[in-house]
Amino acid sequence: MDSISEESELKSSELRNNFYEDLLFESCRLTGNYKNQESNLKSLFKPNRWNPSGTIQVYDYIVNRYIPLEGAEVHARWSTHIETDITDSNGKFSMSGFIYEVNYAIKWERGYYDIRNGGLAQAWFNGPKQKGEWNLNIGTGGESIMYATIHRAAYKHFYGDNLGIWRPILMSGGKTKIIYKDGEGTGVFWGD
Repeated sequence: MDSISEESELKSSELRNNFYEDLLFESCRLTGNYKNQESNLKSLFKPNRWNPSGTIQVYDYIVNRYIPLEGAEVHARWSTHIETDITDSNGKFSMSGFIYEVNYAIKWERGYYDIRNGGLAQAWFNGPKQKGEWNLNIGTGGESIMYATIHRAAYKHFYGDNLGIWRPILMSGGKTKIIYKDGEGTGVFWGD
């Protein structure tokens, strides 16, 4: 019984993968988003798969060097195919099987919090469109260092060793919204 259910599960998975590849193929054909019009387009979905990966670091002013950015949500996207991974304690991430170059990005969000860009919109770091590793050092200026610094503090507070301080996890299942607004004047809670 177990081998029959495993076999049918494998066939079902293969059918889903073939359907997804056929759908992706057809969308490429209709929009003209394929590399070589003379080649057999179906063959583009089998060879040369690669895995987006890389390392994200951020500059730390206290130790005066770049350190790994742990817990960041990294996205790789091509057309409708989106994969995500969370950076590990070394700032490394890896995702599975793409054929073409991807748009890399960091979404400044986790399960208990998300960082907003001065208002209601989600904060992002939009990286390059490329085929290959994305190794990013977030430097010493601009909004990106601020988002990364806020992320580090929130990630440690919600997920790390926060020295026993109460974690403000919302009972409703919602996320704590953290707003970063660059400007002069006094800081006002919740961006008012």
